[in-house]
Amino acid sequence: MFPTTSQILNNYLLPMAISVFALLLVLVFAIWQFRSARADAEGTMRPKLFVAVALLAWIAGTAFFNWPMVSALRQRIHPEQIVELRVRQLGNESKAPVVISDRAVIASGLKMLPNAAGYSETQERFLPDGYEIEVKPEGAADFLPMKLIAYRQSRRPPSGAVQVNVVSVSGHSGASAINFSSVNFHSWLNKYVEPLFVEKPVAAAP
Repeated sequence: MFPTTSQILNNYLLPMAISVFALLLVLVFAIWQFRSARADAEGTMRPKLFVAVALLAWIAGTAFFNWPMVSALRQRIHPEQIVELRVRQLGNESKAPVVISDRAVIASGLKMLPNAAGYSETQERFLPDGYEIEVKPEGAADFLPMKLIAYRQSRRPPSGAVQVNVVSVSGHSGASAINFSSVNFHSWLNKYVEPLFVEKPVAAAP
């Protein structure tokens, strides 16, 4: 399965940490309010109201920050269940996409992705050099909204363009992409996908 649970959790460690920290603050606030409550009815209700509001705010914040993670966990692929890939070449959108339907070839490439390492693109911009890949699972009528985008170059200030082996997973309900690095998957692309986009020489007229 890709992305794996550990890959997704590692990518969303920051919002998870924020949620846990916010919950601790709510608990500390609740304990402090109940300890400082007065004995009369007004004083007893006031901390309960404050705690209820704080809990509602925590639930709303947790849902907002962690929804992309939940969406990513729901939209995952099983390499052995993918029956077709539709591949477009980045930077050459005028060229028609190619469809790969050999399930053994597809599985051999996608099975490399669960072992991909996480990738952070701080102050980096990916260049349109690589492939956009759509996947169709077994029994599906169309390709999934989730896409794999393989980037081969990025621009890093101040060094300029550098070679990368990035695989970006996009399409999780508008959430930012999850980026990975996989030399093996890019090697698979070079072997099975790149030749499909090479222009065949035109035979000379007799």
